[in-house]
Amino acid sequence: MRQRESASNAWLIRASMIGLGAVVVIWIIGQILAAMFAPLRIIGQSVTCQSNVFKLTRAFRLYEDDFDDRIPPSAEWMDRTFFYIDKERYLHCPTVSRPSKTGKASDQAKKRRAIKGRQFYRVC
Repeated sequence: MRQRESASNAWLIRASMIGLGAVVVIWIIGQILAAMFAPLRIIGQSVTCQSNVFKLTRAFRLYEDDFDDRIPPSAEWMDRTFFYIDKERYLHCPTVSRPSKTGKASDQAKKRRAIKGRQFYRVC
């Protein structure tokens, strides 16, 4: 027995609607889970920020030990302390900024001086 065209089209429409419904349900579940885990993300960013501040403090102390208990000048603190910091990501607060693509802290410092009004690093 041969199926009519209308019967095969109805099956295609029904299958498409079921697939679209499944995608919508998965999207809603994803939104609910994202809302549930948002506080954990904030806590993780806070811990990362505290760790970055600790590493910056250690870099300043090492600089002071090498330069007779003097802190670096405010205009060049990133360039002067970069030698004591392993990675550039320690110079960035995770809630405010992201590291530059070039990998040089001095490039980021020049951009920061040029763009006023944005905060480079803040204690979370």
